[in-house]
Amino acid sequence: MTFARRGVRVATTGSKLQLEVAARVLDEPGINWSFAPHNVMKFANFMARAGMIASAPVSWRDL
Repeated sequence: MTFARRGVRVATTGSKLQLEVAARVLDEPGINWSFAPHNVMKFANFMARAGMIASAPVSWRDL
């Protein structure tokens, strides 16, 4: 994602995060930012095990 597109995303969400900080976070090794969800079920299953949600969803679409 280009720097300009990141700026649009930060601006449209009303975030107070500085654009340069957001760009550094998104450019870190191992970070793959996209509009499509990735590994959501891993996080949802963790949340269920930790008691943050009542039960793990069957599909990411149930979130």
